[in-house]
Amino acid sequence: MKVFVTGASGFVGTQVTKELLKHGYEVLGLARSDASAQKLKSLGATPHPGSLDDLASLTAGAKAADAVVHMAFIHDFLAPDHDFARNCATDIAALEALAEGVRGTNKVFINTHGTIVGKDGAVLTETTPKEPGLPRNASEDLFVKFGQEGLKAITIRLSPSVHGVGDPSFVPALIGGAKATGESIYVDENARWPSVSKYDAAVLYRLAIENAEKIPNGQFLHAIEDVSHLTKDIAELIGKKLGVPVKQVTMEEAIKRLGFIGYALSTNNLVTKEETEKLTGWKIKGNTLLEDIEENYF
Repeated sequence: MKVFVTGASGFVGTQVTKELLKHGYEVLGLARSDASAQKLKSLGATPHPGSLDDLASLTAGAKAADAVVHMAFIHDFLAPDHDFARNCATDIAALEALAEGVRGTNKVFINTHGTIVGKDGAVLTETTPKEPGLPRNASEDLFVKFGQEGLKAITIRLSPSVHGVGDPSFVPALIGGAKATGESIYVDENARWPSVSKYDAAVLYRLAIENAEKIPNGQFLHAIEDVSHLTKDIAELIGKKLGVPVKQVTMEEAIKRLGFIGYALSTNNLVTKEETEKLTGWKIKGNTLLEDIEENYF
């Protein structure tokens, strides 16, 4: 089976590509640069030239494959001209283009989103209604619509922290902020942060493809570990490793220091995964977030 993967050379996408190749799949990976193309070739995947703005390339890639995994998103949170709403609109257009390549077939079409979609502090299950109004959540609405149209549309919600060697995002940002200010911060001492290793997350993508026949159209799956850690515990471990004090701050201060990541840190993101395990047989095998921070981030 050939799988078209957008974001195939990214942090999580690389692991998904490796996981699929290891289990006998062919991977056609979207490549928007020569560097991405070379990386995909080195992994054993086939590069497919294009980008999220090149809608024709997305449709062509989806048509050329037996399944589609969409992982690419413009994560330019630190760019001077960052426009999250614009990036979300680009994502919606990309999803529509990919859908053109699977419509009228039984191809599995997997989208990637996050778990910060529900009401803060409330438990988010695979069927809990999300909070309305957030620009990124429009992709979930679109995938529910695709499922109602008969597409085998599945959304995998990744934890705020997908961790492991090479992590470019949340944990390094917390560490970098602590180094810059001399303080390791948290917002709410009762707030919990779900997480998942990149290795376990990659397995879930493969299992979603392999178990697609018993997964309802429009279904959500949750890539989270068995335990969601207190953000205070994360801050304390980082403070211990760096030898800096730990400080509780307001959400406004966290955002001032860390931008979007400060906002994510301030959320109490309670998530379950019982339905995900039931539908796919997925089980956690990798390190927890705290174990990974201890072993691989310093």
